[in-house]
Amino acid sequence: MFEILNDKVIYKINNEEVGYVLFSKKDNNMISIDKVYVKEKHRGKGIAREMLEYTYDYFTKRKIKILYECSYSKGWNKKYKTK
Repeated sequence: MFEILNDKVIYKINNEEVGYVLFSKKDNNMISIDKVYVKEKHRGKGIAREMLEYTYDYFTKRKIKILYECSYSKGWNKKYKTK
């Protein structure tokens, strides 16, 4: 389950926050992804990828551009983004 709270896209399992995408607003039409984090016991399950897909879909539907600042998001952008 996803939730957007302030400057985070939060991923929850059974109401527990297991990961997040931290972003910052650059202006009204742009954000930067500054950090992607998944708790250690939940890593390797594709959660980070799912969070970035959700973040990408959420902001691009609102015509907000995304800067990929952290290393994980830069790699995801090169590997998975096809839009």
